[in-house]
Amino acid sequence: MRRLFAITAIGVAALLMAVVPANAQEAYGGGDTLSGGGTANTVGPGGDVTFSAPDGSFLPEEPVDIYLNGNHVGETMATPATSPGGAISFTINAGDLGPGCYPVDAVGRTSGNTFSSTLCVSGGAASGALAFTGNSSGLNIGLGAALLALGAGLVIFTRRRRAARLTA
Repeated sequence: MRRLFAITAIGVAALLMAVVPANAQEAYGGGDTLSGGGTANTVGPGGDVTFSAPDGSFLPEEPVDIYLNGNHVGETMATPATSPGGAISFTINAGDLGPGCYPVDAVGRTSGNTFSSTLCVSGGAASGALAFTGNSSGLNIGLGAALLALGAGLVIFTRRRRAARLTA
């Protein structure tokens, strides 16, 4: 019975130690990168961010569709062929988007060229603190270590007791 308990305790401890957090999702990407207002393109609710792509990004005078979070939000026209042309610049208003980051894509209708960036909307007044996004795994690690130690102790105790019985 004790042997079964020891094996079970070790098995449970091993399972608890194998619990790992999920991998972080890779950043949204696709095509080249739009340059925007600041490194993080972060605005408060209702704020504006201007994005741009350099000359040669699209065909001269090509219509370019603008998407925010996969939804068509407008269009712009690439600059004429006056040096080499094909640059774009547009402004997006965060409107009533909730806090979080949203993909911004500019897609040329003729060339199919895609430039992407991210628009991040802050949660309102900046507090300087990070949002609480989950629980600490310290309790699970501590519980797993304790069960592992308990299992190892039971195995050692059982073997010594058996060895003492065999020599007596």
